[in-house]
Amino acid sequence: MGRPKLYADPAAKQRAHRERLKTETVTINRDAIEPLMKELTELHNAINEAATRNNPIALKCRAASISTTLHKLTVHFNSVAAREKAQ
Repeated sequence: MGRPKLYADPAAKQRAHRERLKTETVTINRDAIEPLMKELTELHNAINEAATRNNPIALKCRAASISTTLHKLTVHFNSVAAREKAQ
């Protein structure tokens, strides 16, 4: 005995798939995201350049990927803010 069918027909299966995609994906405007990506790349490159000149924050926050660099910057400045708030 096989598995019970989840969908009445292929069209129902396709509709369910499209509904799932709506919840899992987002549409973005390339014209809006490209300048942001350019600025993030420039920030990443500037941090790497500053790290070669032994800037302590850049040394602490530089990483191979932009995402990791942003995460390290966030952690760094959150800890600075927490220390200053505690004083």
